[in-house]
Amino acid sequence: MELETKLPPLYAFVKNVSVVFAVLGCLLGTVITVQGFAMFQLGFMFGIMSVSPGLTTVVGSLLALGIISCFLSSVKAQIETRNVVVRYVYDQKHS
Repeated sequence: MELETKLPPLYAFVKNVSVVFAVLGCLLGTVITVQGFAMFQLGFMFGIMSVSPGLTTVVGSLLALGIISCFLSSVKAQIETRNVVVRYVYDQKHS
């Protein structure tokens, strides 16, 4: 039926790119965190200040991945719901 809507053409691309950048962000955050552990020799506050940007990078990457995944899931659900309604209306008119 020509009335059905397909997923946007860049849906899979956006999903894959967001996963790749989340992995890169987690790796970068891990490297920053591991390098920051050496600052604990100078004191607790120096150590916390050195480790926190890495942890923030990891959490931010995972948070961004979650937001993008939720948005893409809602887009997919809306399109599937629309297609079901169109199919139902089409069947009601032609039966």
